[in-house]
Amino acid sequence: MRKEDEYFIDGLIITTREDLSATCSSGGDHTIIIEGAIGPDSSFALGELLKTSPNCLDTNGNLISRTKVILNSLGGYVRDGYAMGRAIRDNEAATEIDRNSLCASACAIAFLGGVERIMSPESVIMFHAPYLPIEVDGATKARCDSEGVVVSDLNNYYTEMTNKVVGDRLFDRTMSYCSADDGWVLRGANSAELFGVATKI
Repeated sequence: MRKEDEYFIDGLIITTREDLSATCSSGGDHTIIIEGAIGPDSSFALGELLKTSPNCLDTNGNLISRTKVILNSLGGYVRDGYAMGRAIRDNEAATEIDRNSLCASACAIAFLGGVERIMSPESVIMFHAPYLPIEVDGATKARCDSEGVVVSDLNNYYTEMTNKVVGDRLFDRTMSYCSADDGWVLRGANSAELFGVATKI
């Protein structure tokens, strides 16, 4: 038996599921699915939902299953990607990108917060440098500030969520792409595990 709730917030869709048949002494078998732009609504909502969706533990406090956050988003605000990722890590939850789904930009930042980070062979994650949209000759272009505080924070965040070697490599690849439409793409679990973006289960 499963309990399911949906939230519709200004273009953001969040679905929560709980397997009521799970044998947890505390917590529960929870899944939170986030679809849409990463912004203040998504970071606030995820933080609140994680508070009421603790991991499933047995009578000795041993982990049975982690709360899973499934992400499907083209991105959004970097600071909200950080907030989501840290909320996920603080709650020792897992992240997942579903089959045939894309997690890009700020979504990829949030994904790294998972204690376990799961991708299927058909899922895609994309990283690109933080940018500001500017108008150039009537067209919107990306302006990336490689010396800015946001960029320094990004490198620190990558290291915090992975390790120094993986974080520095990921930062280097991320900063190679200053574009709103393009980025460093990893398709499938094997590629993501090779670079330390996904974890080996």
